[in-house]
Amino acid sequence: MVRITKGSDAKGTKRKFTEAEAAVEKCNKLAQLIADAAKSADVPADVIEMLVQVLPHSLGQSQEQRHRFQEQAIDAVDRVLQQIDTHHKNRIEMAKNTLTEAREKAAPSEKAVTDTEQKLREDTEGVQSETKELAKSALAFRTARSAVEEAKKLQESGDEDYKAAAGKKQKLQALSDKYITPLKSGSVSEADQLESKVKTLQSELTNLGGVDEAMLLVLGSSFMKKPEARGGFDTMAIEQLEKQMGLHMQPVDETLQAGEEGKQQRAIAVQLAQKGLEEALAAQKLRADVFESAWKAQKDDEKALEAAKQALKDLAAQAKSSDRTLYQAEADNEVFQEFARTPFEELKARTTPEPVPEPVPEPAADATTAEPHQSEAVDTGLTLPEAITA
Repeated sequence: MVRITKGSDAKGTKRKFTEAEAAVEKCNKLAQLIADAAKSADVPADVIEMLVQVLPHSLGQSQEQRHRFQEQAIDAVDRVLQQIDTHHKNRIEMAKNTLTEAREKAAPSEKAVTDTEQKLREDTEGVQSETKELAKSALAFRTARSAVEEAKKLQESGDEDYKAAAGKKQKLQALSDKYITPLKSGSVSEADQLESKVKTLQSELTNLGGVDEAMLLVLGSSFMKKPEARGGFDTMAIEQLEKQMGLHMQPVDETLQAGEEGKQQRAIAVQLAQKGLEEALAAQKLRADVFESAWKAQKDDEKALEAAKQALKDLAAQAKSSDRTLYQAEADNEVFQEFARTPFEELKARTTPEPVPEPVPEPAADATTAEPHQSEAVDTGLTLPEAITA
């Protein structure tokens, strides 16, 4: 507070000017702080410019010296400060909400990462297990395919013997039906045909074996005769030939009979092997499908785990950013409150200090009231003790 003493009018005037100047300087600093803060609070630029211009001319005046328009200007500034204050509070609240949300989501995200890692481990074990099962099914398929090939080889080799016996029987039966039976019955009418058939039969019997040359000669002579012209020896020779043909036919029939059973067994073996191959193929396809599903599940888990880790990383970054934003918002609010709102309230309530009255000078002492000089004796009518007067 300014103190004015006698003889210091010039000094007092200077001190009053300094206090007003200090208020204006505070207003200028306050205007700049409000202008900077108002920009972030979306206060229009023309409003900011107006406040910067009018603030020193309104808030710089003491409370009792302001006129109505200055009070209105101060009220306008107050509303802007309230808007800035609300903006800071909203920033702080928003940053707190964002930080709280990030922290609340962190726990579920961590659990999602843990659960996905566990599922990935389980599905990876499943892939390993299915890989072994697929390898087993592939081995079973190759074994079944080899069994089919082997059964077909056995069928083919076994059927060759059967086919050979069937061909031999067909040849013997043709020899009997085409030559022996017609010649025996005498149904060959022309001499040329008869001689040709007899020679062909003799040739075939020679290749067949089991008939000596003498017998062939007798048979040739017997077949050239009419049935009724044949003698007992001729008939015996023909019957002997038929017996010999029966001897040739008997092992062939036995081979065919045995071969027929073997052929059926070999065919059944091929069918069973083929069925086993089809079952092995179906099992391999099934294992392949299961393996494909397990492999896909593993890949999906890997993608899900990567996404969960990224989400957790993003939440951590969000929480860190929100924490920084909250710190900055609180710091800005503290700066605003300390260097803008508080000075504004102080300047708004500022009054002109009461001038200190000048000290009244004491009246000059006269002869009757003047204190006696030490050298002068004053008769007071009192007798002082000796110690005091000494």
